[in-house]
Amino acid sequence: MATSQKREKVSQGLIIVSFLALIWLPTWDWIWDLDHCPAPNENRNPAPFPGCFQVSGAYLTACNQFFDDHFGFRNQLVRWNTHWKLKAFKEAGTIVMQGKKGWLYYKSEGMIENYTGQHRFKDADLQDWKTALETRRNWLASKGIKYIMVVAPNKESIYPEYLPTWLVKTAEPVKLDQFVSYMRTNSSVIVVDLRPSLLRAKQKEPTYFRTDTHWNNFGGFVGYQQIVHAAGIEPEPLEHFTQRRMPRTGDLAQCIDQADVMLESYNTVFDPKKPLAPLKQRQNETERWTRTENPAKTGKALVLGDSFFDALIPFVGYSFKEVLFRHRTCNFCDAVAAEKPDLVIDEMVERTFNNAAPLGLLQPQEKLARLQAAARGRTGTLVQNKAP
Repeated sequence: MATSQKREKVSQGLIIVSFLALIWLPTWDWIWDLDHCPAPNENRNPAPFPGCFQVSGAYLTACNQFFDDHFGFRNQLVRWNTHWKLKAFKEAGTIVMQGKKGWLYYKSEGMIENYTGQHRFKDADLQDWKTALETRRNWLASKGIKYIMVVAPNKESIYPEYLPTWLVKTAEPVKLDQFVSYMRTNSSVIVVDLRPSLLRAKQKEPTYFRTDTHWNNFGGFVGYQQIVHAAGIEPEPLEHFTQRRMPRTGDLAQCIDQADVMLESYNTVFDPKKPLAPLKQRQNETERWTRTENPAKTGKALVLGDSFFDALIPFVGYSFKEVLFRHRTCNFCDAVAAEKPDLVIDEMVERTFNNAAPLGLLQPQEKLARLQAAARGRTGTLVQNKAP
């Protein structure tokens, strides 16, 4: 009896000690910095300490926000929470969708609604796209500049087989299908649909990252070949590059703080073979532009694009003497006036395209040129406004 009582006391003592240790763990972490787990990717800065004491509700709220963001072992606990939600419930957060075999998809910006056919273009939407692109094409043509429109496909457009089983694609054409069909029937603007080429190429090797929203460098190479071919230029063949693998962390894995356990094993880096020489490249991260120079070629291209065009930069420069890559947020007409290119490539990722207001993309100079052209069409000559 005495032995059982002794064991019970020891057991109770261990429980008490363990309980006290757990209570004090956050404080010990705060003092000795025991949690070496990286801070979670929350796209915001942690709440700062509110400063001098004040008797106010706002001060107490600021204190509460500070302790919520800085309590001991928070980084590790957040990561464990995300990991077990992925494993147990296949839940990857508000913008990331977990697919099959470890594939991740970006589910924001109406991805599900477009894929399932809940959102579709109306005839007026397609007419607006036609008007916007023809306005831009005509404005550039008046300056002797060629124009190409490119929509970089969403990941689910090329790799639907790894989506969750519950997500079923509509039998009707999605927005990009509607747009491509409408433009080919009703307009002469060059619109490059990269999906067929990427779907064929993925039979040879992956064209998109498993844990990233973007295509990989091989997918970028496939896109490059189709784009410059549409411009009437012979692209460099795959044989002119050597390929080597390098590890990579996917942006979607970073979004859910699983970058260290969801490493990308398939990231091909392309190096030019002789007689190709490495491109001269300059960058300005603040103004978001990259310029490549290739004395072996002729012609100048201006590229308006987004993060999807990053994978094309190492290739497009081999088809032109000079290429300037600008983010879409730049002033398009000012860039054209400054660069005086021979070709403008207008690239937009599918999810942005699905939600864009096409006429809102036009700059004032383009809108003015459109009004002037309409006036010529009505009167045969442009009537200038005169001062009274």
